[in-house]
Formats: sequence, C-alpha cells, structure tokens
Amino acid sequence: MERVVLSVDVACFALDDARLNVLLVQRVDAPFAHTWALPGGAVDADEPLDAAAARILVERTGVWGTYLEQLYTFGDPGRDPRGRTVSVAYYALLSPGGSQPLRVGRPLAFYVLPAEFTLGDLRTLSEAVDGRRYDPSNFQKQMLARWDLAPVPGARDRRTRRPARLYRYIGPRHIDGPPSTTSNPPAEEP
Repeated sequence: MERVVLSVDVACFALDDARLNVLLVQRVDAPFAHTWALPGGAVDADEPLDAAAARILVERTGVWGTYLEQLYTFGDPGRDPRGRTVSVAYYALLSPGGSQPLRVGRPLAFYVLPAEFTLGDLRTLSEAVDGRRYDPSNFQKQMLARWDLAPVPGARDRRTRRPARLYRYIGPRHIDGPPSTTSNPPAEEP
C-alpha cells in the first residue's frame, strides 16, 4: 500500500509599492532542487494543520505572527513524482516592512496597509488584488461610505512629508471563531 503524505504550503502576499508580491523559497532536495516554490513541508502526525502552516512558515522563511487562512486542498494522484501527497494550501498576509503585527480578523486590507494610510494607498492595494483600475473620485466616495475610517489630524504623508489626508481604520478587526494558532493572539485595538 502506498504511503500518503500530508503537507501544507503557504502563499505569502505583500504589497510593495503598487505590486502584489508572493514570497518564494528555493528548494534544496531532488527532484526539484534549485527551483522556486511556495514555503511548504510535511505535517507532523500529531500536529493541527494551522499549527503546521505557522511552523513551516517560520522554519522556511523566518516569518511569524502573520494572518494565515486555509485556502484549498490539492490531492490529485500523480501530481508529485515522489509519491502521493495531499497538500493543504494556506495564504498569509504580510504587512509592509513587517512594521505591524498581523492578527486574525477582517477586513484583510487593513492588515496589509500601514496604520495610517491615504485613500490612494487603499486604492493601490485594491487594484493590485483585483487586477483592475478604479476611478479615484468614485473609489474615495465608496471607501468612505463602506469602511469606518477616521482622518488623522495634522498628519503628513510619510513619503513626501507634506500635509496629506491620512486615515486610520477604526472599525472592528476581530471576527468570532476559533482562536488563532499563530504566535500573536487576537487583540483589541486601543
């Protein structure tokens, strides 16, 4: 009887300027040596999937404390020449420059953006994720109506150092559900 391996793979996304990037690692072992891949590895026999995803992400990349969510399961026979492998895919969201810890909750865009952001930053993120352009004036109206955003008084744009209309997301960040298995437990915003 053929042995079945259970593994997890993590797609880590980060916004860099106006581009959505994914973190890849270079494989060491044959038959895929020197190829680029998502960070992944085998699940230990007594390990929950969420814990395995967090552990493997730390071991392969040094990244920890990110938002992780299960995405899809791949299990077609023959997809791995080393033998039957069932892989559970996760995605992770990385904050810019690792400047703020990510915690479980919604909406996800406000975990990727810095604590203070312009509506242009929010539009750039939305365009990168959705793969389409938004009209700036309509986008601004829609976002201000949709989300709990508060203007930051006296703020200056972090790039130009000129006065700018910066916002903070002040809406709820935590969703009900099972507790996080990552290094940073959910916390309320001050």
